Amino acid sequence: MNIQIEMFPGQKQLEEQRKLLQTLIDLKAAQIQENEFKNFFGTVEEIRIKQIEVDKKIKDFTQRVYRSFPWIFG
Repeated sequence: MNIQIEMFPGQKQLEEQRKLLQTLIDLKAAQIQENEFKNFFGTVEEIRIKQIEVDKKIKDFTQRVYRSFPWIFG
C-alpha cells in the first residue's frame, strides 16, 4: 500500500509540487531577467531585442521543467 501511495501521489501532493515548481520557474525567470539586464544600456530597439532574447531563455527553461515533470504538468 505504501508503494502505491508513493508511486501515485495524491492530488494535494501534486498541487503542492506544481506550486513549488512554479515558484522555481518564477525565481529563475527573475534571475535570468536580472542577469541579462544588469549594466545593460541601449536604445529602445536594442532593449526590445534583448527582451525577446530573455523571453526565449525563460520559455526554454520553463519548457525544460515541464518536460522533466510530465506527471505534474501533464
